[in-house]
Amino acid sequence: MYGYGYGDGSASYWLRCIPFFASKWAQPRINRLAELERLGAKIAFWRSDERGCACQGGKNDPVKPGTIEKVKGPLKICSENALHGTLIPPRWPGVRLWVVALIGEIVGDEDKYGALEREIIAEVMNDEAP
Repeated sequence: MYGYGYGDGSASYWLRCIPFFASKWAQPRINRLAELERLGAKIAFWRSDERGCACQGGKNDPVKPGTIEKVKGPLKICSENALHGTLIPPRWPGVRLWVVALIGEIVGDEDKYGALEREIIAEVMNDEAP
C-alpha cells in the first residue's frame, strides 16, 4: 500500500465534508451556516470534551448550537485571547466535533485559527436545536 501524510485528511477534504454534515441538520442550522458564509465568516471545526467545553486549557461554558462566544483582545492565538477552530480536526483532542464560524479578525493557518468571536453552528452528527 502506498500513501503519504498522517491520515488526518486535508483541509480541502474536511471542508468538502461540511455540506454532508449539514444535510443532517435541521433547516435553521443549515440556513445559519449559509448566512454566516455569505457574511464572510471563516467556517471551521472545533472539538470539545463530552460537556461541550474546551479540551486544551481553554475556559468556556458548555456550548450548544447557536452559542456565540467572545473574548477580549488583543487577538493572540494559543492563549485566552483567542477562540479556536481548525480545518483538520483529527489533529486535536476532543470527543465532540462542531462546525463553527470564526468572525472578525482571524489569525493562523489551516491547522489552527483564532478569532475574538466564534459561533457554534451545529454539532457534526447531532442536531440539538431547531
